[in-house]
Amino acid sequence: MTDVVSDEIYPNSPLVEVVYEVRFRGDMQVQCQMDRLWAELRSEYPKIHVPGPGAKPQPAPYRWENEDATCGIMVGINRLSYFAREYPGFARFSEAFSRAHELFMRCFPAVDVSTRRGWRYINLIPFVRGSDQQLPIDFYLQHPPADSSACKGPMVQLDTKSVSLDGSLRQLLHVQSVRTERDSTDAFRLDIDCALEAPGTFADAASEMEILHRRGREVFEELITNEYRQYLRGDDK
Repeated sequence: MTDVVSDEIYPNSPLVEVVYEVRFRGDMQVQCQMDRLWAELRSEYPKIHVPGPGAKPQPAPYRWENEDATCGIMVGINRLSYFAREYPGFARFSEAFSRAHELFMRCFPAVDVSTRRGWRYINLIPFVRGSDQQLPIDFYLQHPPADSSACKGPMVQLDTKSVSLDGSLRQLLHVQSVRTERDSTDAFRLDIDCALEAPGTFADAASEMEILHRRGREVFEELITNEYRQYLRGDDK
């Protein structure tokens, strides 16, 4: 891993969602008195998405979004998370989560132990296939996520997942070739999930976010090629 990670926001960023989630032992007070927290946050996140029939996990968390649905809070019997579909940079993301986290602790002081803290980057990287339908992995990824040396012919589909452990830190990397729902174009879906899975102090969740954010950014920066990084920066040279 690199020693220094930039917080640079790329003009052509492939991020479609960033999530920071804290889980804790289930507490019925959170489920039954969730309105106390929403009363504090409703001016910022007025839109409520109620879990539908058959939603999983059960009981499913509620989702509160801002007016333009670019960010929001998810609250459930055993979790609190903040998500952004338009990533504003770590400083603003951290500030928004920390505010919700502080209000949560004020409303539910009995929740004092976290069981998991997870940071997730979800990227969609559009690409154009060659005439032989081969995936142009080499332009985008520094370390190809799958060894195709034993395969004959071009690689036309990809779906690979790896999990690594570093003490209590669990890192999941999932790379897929997909068709996007919005316009049915080809894309690589790059899902990076870094989590601390040992029990921790709930009050420390905001500060632990920095550790997980930096690890996730390290994974992304080491995975992509310099050529693709130039594109992300808008550098046509």
